[in-house]
Amino acid sequence: MTKKMMMIMFIFVLVFSGCTQPEVNDVKMDEPTTQTLDKKPSIVDELDLTDKEAAYLEALQNGGVLKIASREIETVLNSSNGDYKGFNYNTIRKFADDVGVDLDVTIVDNIEVFFYKDGVFDETVKTDPNVVYKPDLFEDVDIYVDTLTQIPWREKLMDFIGFTPIRELVIHQPDIDIENIYDMNDKTVAVQSVSSYMSTFTDIEQTYGIRLRYVYVDTIFDALTAVDEKRADFTIMDSNRAFLEAKKLSNIEVGIPVTDVKFVGWAVSKDTPELTSILTKYMDVLIDRGIINDLWLTDYDISFYEYYTLILKDASIIEAMNLTREELAYIDGLRKRGAVRIALQNNVVGYNPDAEVQTGYNYLLAEDFAKVIGVDLEMVIIDQFTRFFGRMVKHLSK
Repeated sequence: MTKKMMMIMFIFVLVFSGCTQPEVNDVKMDEPTTQTLDKKPSIVDELDLTDKEAAYLEALQNGGVLKIASREIETVLNSSNGDYKGFNYNTIRKFADDVGVDLDVTIVDNIEVFFYKDGVFDETVKTDPNVVYKPDLFEDVDIYVDTLTQIPWREKLMDFIGFTPIRELVIHQPDIDIENIYDMNDKTVAVQSVSSYMSTFTDIEQTYGIRLRYVYVDTIFDALTAVDEKRADFTIMDSNRAFLEAKKLSNIEVGIPVTDVKFVGWAVSKDTPELTSILTKYMDVLIDRGIINDLWLTDYDISFYEYYTLILKDASIIEAMNLTREELAYIDGLRKRGAVRIALQNNVVGYNPDAEVQTGYNYLLAEDFAKVIGVDLEMVIIDQFTRFFGRMVKHLSK
């Protein structure tokens, strides 16, 4: 359990048990020491590496080169006047600079190349759990630096460092009304068959019982062009790119989200779990220090935190909580379940069933928390404080 989660749980115990909070004037702040005023340690020193991770990093530094593969996409990696730029490239470039190695870049033409085995993509890897292999590219590169969505069949082949929150959004013609999922029925969609978007459409058809007509394309840009030229009614695209791309074409609009929040990012061979762990820790430090915000702002003309407000419910509150990726993933799990479950004491502070409305302070606080994360509230009502530490005796669902 992380320190932050322990602190959150401690606060919840205080709140739900009706404990009082100190007056502001009772809180004494320690005077800043010389140490707290000193410059922050280097990012590498802050990673808290295990012995195996430290040994891997030392070997990488001795080799002097980190090898990456990427598609040439505006916000991932693109070349201008012979120089590479783009949010993902700039981020891995910073990592390379911080650990003291050079970058060797391999450009791939399309997303399928990331999953090739013996020069071809085997579609059965999507459906057959026994099809597992090491993709060809990992024989020559260390990291796929791209915006790869973590989906089950890909997880068999590689490990992920997912740090960019996204939702998949509908991109449609202005005169095509898609206000909900059912409006997609019998419409034409442009999509790459190997992309995670294809998995999204398959899930939508199975979940909602609708039928889609497909126009298969080679790249996401071909999909956007197909919509712009009215050869397809709509497509979907990750939110981190959708707003940028919509500005470039005159006949498309950004529409409804079709997925909940998930993370996209980089991929690493399963043969090098130490590199996955090092990069995960490194990204956590970039986020904690606010460095990721500056890198994001350079490419997107919007801060990383403002971007959250476009895709998360009540993002200003969630942002202020400064949650880790694991904690955001936990909230995502609550959303999938549809409810958060709490225990409240039967009193005027906790839950007050005798009032015309349920006016207990702790009830109202819990109700607001459920609204913020977008789920229903389920309650277990207890009549004695000691039952917080015993078996639950009464259950009430809203």
